[in-house]
Amino acid sequence: MLARTHIAAFTLSLLIAAILTPVVRSLAYRFNLLDVPDARKIHNRPIPRLGGIAIALAFLAPLVGLLIHLNRPGLFLATQHHFLVALFVGGAAILALGVYDDICGANHKLKFTVQISVAVFVYYLGLRFESMLLPGIGRIEFGMLALPITVLWVVAIVNALNLIDGLDGLASGVSFFAVSTLFVCGVMDGDVLVCLVTASLAGAIVGFLFYNFNPARIFMGDSGSMFVGYVLATMSLATVSKSNTIVALAVPVLALGLPIIDTTLALTRRAYTKRPLFSADRGHVHHRLMDLGLSHRQTVFFLYGVCAFLAITALVVRATRDFVAGGTLFIAGTLIYAMIHLLRFRDVLVERQSQSVNVLEQRIFHEARDGVRNLVRDLRKAPDLNGAWQNLKEASVLLGVTRVELELHVRPNASEALKQRLRYLAPQTEIESRGKTLTIEVMDDTFIYGELKFVYPTVPSVDDQRRAFMYVLAEGLCEHLEASYGEKADQNFVVRRHKIAQNDGLSDGS
Repeated sequence: MLARTHIAAFTLSLLIAAILTPVVRSLAYRFNLLDVPDARKIHNRPIPRLGGIAIALAFLAPLVGLLIHLNRPGLFLATQHHFLVALFVGGAAILALGVYDDICGANHKLKFTVQISVAVFVYYLGLRFESMLLPGIGRIEFGMLALPITVLWVVAIVNALNLIDGLDGLASGVSFFAVSTLFVCGVMDGDVLVCLVTASLAGAIVGFLFYNFNPARIFMGDSGSMFVGYVLATMSLATVSKSNTIVALAVPVLALGLPIIDTTLALTRRAYTKRPLFSADRGHVHHRLMDLGLSHRQTVFFLYGVCAFLAITALVVRATRDFVAGGTLFIAGTLIYAMIHLLRFRDVLVERQSQSVNVLEQRIFHEARDGVRNLVRDLRKAPDLNGAWQNLKEASVLLGVTRVELELHVRPNASEALKQRLRYLAPQTEIESRGKTLTIEVMDDTFIYGELKFVYPTVPSVDDQRRAFMYVLAEGLCEHLEASYGEKADQNFVVRRHKIAQNDGLSDGS
């Protein structure tokens, strides 16, 4: 009976997802809820999002049906009060956050506030990491660390799946491999709850994947990636909290290995290059594979293969336990390392990096001189600050700058309404190198109008030339501000230069 219930749950959720997805797609077109392409994204036409609504409803339908029907699996499911509250209430909050993000756009502060609140809610429902049994060491009690570890796990998995959602069918496929792994482990353990939940989620993902695989007709959006990530996070918490062994933890970690690794590398990369940790870029693993020459589908299938390998590794770890599991992990790591070197990925990346440096050098030495001169001329004559800022952005792109910020020392002025801070972030990083920061004060003999900050990847052969161009841009901006607001400077700017500094020749001070 249990096997029939699992098959029925999978089939029902698949059919509902296959029916609801086109409906959601039509509504997204009707209300113009589309994902518009930009420099970072792969697709070249607007695609409907909000596919997560279809996934969530299709996933929940079999579970609600079991709670209404109350056969033997339904009666068992009804006894899992805390898990059901976490799944329905927490899932609804995460889904609502994702829908809001897909429609209106949510900043990272709002996202983390909701995600952390839901994770704390899950912790107090009893789904948590409380201890871990380590071979040869014994049981380690987490104590006060149980709450932050649990919150970190939920938030990390929710965002890891969200970050890898960059190609048609990629996040859906990665989720399917992870869910399938947990389902097989549930069968091994005889865990009815895990099997029911994962069978329902797998069916919803497969039903949606018919429309999401390349060329995608709809995206799951943040509503889908965060909701699926949340279900996987809570499901893995439920399984790990029952056994509290390192093997139990290894299974979901390996099953979700690709998004976990990609997210870790993304955060490390942004910290190393001094980019905001929550900024978007084209440095994810799927972007890199496509930069190596793989097509869209080839990249997705390659990453499916990685997920399949990690899923098999997770199942072997679960089946063999302890010492054999450690050996399996070692072999898996060795194979991945050998594969990377046999395919010469590292050599290709180094070669591409060298080519990128050569392209930048050619641009700086042959194009930037005339380009920056023309842009500075336009900047000086710009009709307003927005026009000047546009010239600054174009010059930054020409110089390979990853971030430029202008902070003005302005006072409230209704007639001018000058912005205090303007910021441009490059859609992609041309060269992966440690970032340098150059901050230049924008000032004339009377006022310090503000500071212009450039962040750029280190390329020793052109850095001096680029810095010189940046100072020229700052001078051009200063001339624009002096010409545009000179007579009204007192009304718009608050930092006047000190007379002593002018008389003593200390013009580089504040």
